[in-house]
Amino acid sequence: MGIGTNWFKREIGKNTGKYVSNKIFGDKWATPHKVIIARENAKIDKQGSQDLIKTEFKKLEIETKRNEIQQKGSLNEKKEFILTKTFSNDKDEIFDFGNYLITEIKSIGWSDKEDDIHLNSFSDACLNKLNQCKIKLDSLGSTFESEYFEKEIKRLNNKKLFQKYYKYAGMAILGIVLFICYKLELIK
Repeated sequence: MGIGTNWFKREIGKNTGKYVSNKIFGDKWATPHKVIIARENAKIDKQGSQDLIKTEFKKLEIETKRNEIQQKGSLNEKKEFILTKTFSNDKDEIFDFGNYLITEIKSIGWSDKEDDIHLNSFSDACLNKLNQCKIKLDSLGSTFESEYFEKEIKRLNNKKLFQKYYKYAGMAILGIVLFICYKLELIK
């Protein structure tokens, strides 16, 4: 029993010592095998990194364009589904559909870019359908759900204004601050 425990203690001490020296001194004190592998990996990385970066950028550009095309198609399909959805008289079904619309709007939102017209029209369609959900819940006498949708519609309208016009609002605020500084003669 003494020989086995001594062997185990030596092994633990040796492995712990290697670990600590590798952490403190890096590969200078590592075993030769580890140093050789690290040097070969460094050489390979230096040689192929430029080509790898170029090909990855090309792949990323192609994938981005492909995703944009697919997203336009899927957004049009979703928009068509949402616009043609008819409501039953089941409050829970209408509430679930309204929550689905809220999720879609919050995930996509609005954009101020000219290229994202399809995103804006999809979000607008979801918001209009959400208004219809609220009206239908009002007609069914479901006040709690209707009030919830009313609050969400107000929040989403504010989000729409901010996301579409935040640049203009920022410029207006900056202009007001500069005008105030000019009137206080901080800027001449």
